[in-house]
Parts: sequence; C-alpha cells; structure tokens
Amino acid sequence: MLSPEFAHKYSAAAPRTAMTRGKAGFRGSARGRSLASLSSSGLGDSFYSWRGISGRRYVFSVFAAPEIDMIAGFSAAAIIGVARDGGTRRALCVASSSDFGRVYAAAALAKAAIAEWHVLFAAEENVVDDLSEALLR
Repeated sequence: MLSPEFAHKYSAAAPRTAMTRGKAGFRGSARGRSLASLSSSGLGDSFYSWRGISGRRYVFSVFAAPEIDMIAGFSAAAIIGVARDGGTRRALCVASSSDFGRVYAAAALAKAAIAEWHVLFAAEENVVDDLSEALLR
C-alpha cells in the first residue's frame, strides 16, 4: 500500500501553493509549453516542455494514454500523467519510472482524466522532486 506521505507528495491531490521568486531564480511556472521550434515540422505534438521549481526546463516525449504498458517498462525516466482540455495541458501526477506503478495506483481518480504520458528519458533522481514541487503544488 502507498504511504499517505508518498501519495500526498506525488499526486495532484497535494495542496497547491503560490510560487515565488527565490534564491534559485525563477520559481515555478507550473505551466508547460509546446516547442515553438517544432511547430511547423509535424513533430510539435510529440514533444512538450515543463519547468521545474528550480526554473530548469525539461523536454519530454509525449505518448498517448493507452501506451501505459510501454511506459511502465521504462527505466531511468521521469513520467508525468497529463490531462488535456482543448489545447490546455495540466499535470495530474509526477513519478520516477521506479515509482511509477505505485504513483499510478494512487492516482486512481486521475486515471480516467489522463490523456497523455510525458516522459523524460535518462532523468536524474532530483528531476522528479523539481517537477513535483512546481507542477503539483
């Protein structure tokens, strides 16, 4: 069973707080964005970027929700479950590939709303914390 502390930290149910400018620089556009450089190439829907609380921008590969079995087999990756409302994307859960099964199980209510999985390959351990702080609070 998933601990309440773990579920609180890595799911959209975690309380959201205002983002501020801090010592580390810009803190927290909780928004992602399409890559303008790919908009006319036909690859625009295949990649998306998200900004962590540190201000660092990460570029993710985009997969459709039904590709869950493939996503679950990835290693050394950061994974974001994303809802879509028209052109707007919203992060619902963030997990490392090693914790993906537990986070996905904890996000039972979000499962139906997840339209896409955004995957950052070869992610360092601190990336999930950086993104979680920005996107889920």
